[in-house]
Amino acid sequence: MDPARIATAVGIMQSHDFVASVVTNFAHFDDESGIDPVDHFAACPELSAVLRTAADATLVLKPAAAATLLLTENVASSAALVRRSVIGVVGPYDETTPPCEDYDFQYRIARRFPIAVVPRVLLYKRRHASNLSDDTPRMLRAQIALRRRMLAQAADPHHRRLLRGMLAAYAGSLAYYYRDRDASLAVRCALSEPRFPYAGNARQIAGILGAAAGRRIRRAPSLR
Repeated sequence: MDPARIATAVGIMQSHDFVASVVTNFAHFDDESGIDPVDHFAACPELSAVLRTAADATLVLKPAAAATLLLTENVASSAALVRRSVIGVVGPYDETTPPCEDYDFQYRIARRFPIAVVPRVLLYKRRHASNLSDDTPRMLRAQIALRRRMLAQAADPHHRRLLRGMLAAYAGSLAYYYRDRDASLAVRCALSEPRFPYAGNARQIAGILGAAAGRRIRRAPSLR
C-alpha cells in the first residue's frame, strides 16, 4: 500500500462529508515481473471515460451513476475506506456471498450514497499461486449466483438489462473454461442463461457447441 493512501482517503472524507466510501486505483505485481504497467482502472473503459471528463483529481459519483457503473465494472472492491455510520445503514459483509462479499457490500453502499474514486494508483496487489481470484470456476459461479440474486431484487429496467448481460457474460466465460475440460458441462453452462446480448458471447457459445459436437463425433464408435 502506498504510504499516502489512508491520508488521501481520510482527507477526501473530511472535505466531502457526504461521501460514504473512497476507492482508489490499484495495480498488480508479482515476484518475477514486478508491477504490472496496466493498472486496474485502465481495464475499466466506462470508468476511464468518466475520469477523462472529471475536472478534479477525485471523482465523486452520485448513487445512480455509481450503482450503474458497478453493475458492469468492479471498480470499488479493493480495500475501500468506508464510514462506520454507513455500515449501520447498509449492513456488514454478507457471509453467504463469498468470494464476492466485498463487491456486494460496495454495491449496497453505491445504491444509497455517493462514493469517491481516486484514479491514482495507491494500492498494490500481489499475484501468487494461492490467489483466490485464480480459482476461475469458483469465482465465476459466485459471480453468477450473486447477479441472479441482484436481478431478482432489481426494479430499474436498465439495471435489469445490465445484470442479464453480465449473467450472460459470466455464463459464457464459465462455458469457455470447461470447453476443453468437460464438453457436456460447458454446454450446460452456455445454455444456463436465456439471453446472450453480446455478439462476442454468441460466437463463443457457438464455438463451444461446435467443439463439443465435434468431440462427440470423433468419439462415436465406428459403424464398419
